[in-house]
Amino acid sequence: MDPLSITASAIAVLQISGAIINVCYDYRSRVKSSAKDASRIVNELNGLRSVIESLFEILEDESEHTSKRSALRELASIDGPLKTCEVELRALEKKLEPKEGWRALKAAMFWPLKESDVKSVLQNIDTTKSTVQLALAADQR
Repeated sequence: MDPLSITASAIAVLQISGAIINVCYDYRSRVKSSAKDASRIVNELNGLRSVIESLFEILEDESEHTSKRSALRELASIDGPLKTCEVELRALEKKLEPKEGWRALKAAMFWPLKESDVKSVLQNIDTTKSTVQLALAADQR
């Protein structure tokens, strides 16, 4: 896995998380019952984005050495944490995306996620964040 693949995977996660953050802010302003859950998701995504920014710094500073860094290479593998996170965030984005027709009215009044969905999302984001942090730490030596 080359630095370009890692960067592409990280950028995809950043883009999707940015879109989800925007949708969460929108829900917070329209749906009172979503404020707590949306805030928790936004906070967790901002933490993930911060860790990915650290990953970019490492990749930019040492791009010629990244091919030797096994932990960083694994981040963007097909079943690696960045790809898994990307898939999970796309599924979340789909659940949160605006509906059409009569579903739009319902979506405007209700938060579409159940408590179990929110817990799962938060756990998945935290797992990805922790894994990236561990890969960064392991390859810093």
